[in-house]
Amino acid sequence: MAFAAAGRVTLIIEPPLRDGGERLLIYHVECQEVGIERWREVGAPLVPMVDKGNGRFEYVNTLCRVDNLEEGKSYIFRVRVENYYGVGQPGPEKKIEITQEDQDGIRIKSGPGLERVRGMKTSSLATTPSVQEARGMTFLWRKEE
Repeated sequence: MAFAAAGRVTLIIEPPLRDGGERLLIYHVECQEVGIERWREVGAPLVPMVDKGNGRFEYVNTLCRVDNLEEGKSYIFRVRVENYYGVGQPGPEKKIEITQEDQDGIRIKSGPGLERVRGMKTSSLATTPSVQEARGMTFLWRKEE
């Protein structure tokens, strides 16, 4: 997750370590409210590559903004990748809890033993985890009482 504010998150989708030998064409980002067994695609499909010229393409981190999330609810996000042969199985799911707009004193827990604290007076959250942290990370954030 790159950014969070009341009612929305911006997710960073990192390219997989291996593409299975076939170029990845599109990312499909899906969202599910915790407790509801229905996945819905959010936003437009995303292209995970940039043309570097001379016929060279490179996979890049891709941003996906998800709006209209309800405060106090938890959501699970997943990504399905499409290549020439079709849409694959989704990657690992990530759970995010949406909290009230005033994000003063946000605490981010990003895995066993890892914790970052941001004291903020704005309605936004930003974090830049290392690649090792981001690979298996689940975010749960809320305002401290």
